[in-house]
Amino acid sequence: FSLLLMAGSGAYFADDPTIAISSVYFASTAWVIVLMPEKKIGVFDIVAFIVISVISANFFYAAITSEPGFMVTMFYIFGSVALLAALLDLNMIIRGGISGAHRIARHLWRMCYALLGAVLSFVANTSDKWPNFIDANLPIYLLIV
Repeated sequence: FSLLLMAGSGAYFADDPTIAISSVYFASTAWVIVLMPEKKIGVFDIVAFIVISVISANFFYAAITSEPGFMVTMFYIFGSVALLAALLDLNMIIRGGISGAHRIARHLWRMCYALLGAVLSFVANTSDKWPNFIDANLPIYLLIV
């Protein structure tokens, strides 16, 4: 629940809330899959599918219209992950829900991706305030371990 609040506040305060909204999407869909009964879908799942589809299109549009450089690659990566999530949502909606190991896998990969987004946002926005002896990549290494 705290990750959902953090991502929601990021969406509220961000200049461009696209990444924060995708974090809200990943955290909320991971949370809802645990709360929903097996083999059931609801209105939330359909709305979430529409939201992540629009977010994916937004990332790809940003990649196409941006100046060449590092951010274009990041937009393509974020857009591809969002597209993967949208396709998996569509698969779940068509099948009428998921159960068993698929539910656990859906929960875990979405929570881990939302956590990765939170850590990368924190590192990108605060690394200039850290003491010199801390390597800028240390939090990412700790997350991987």
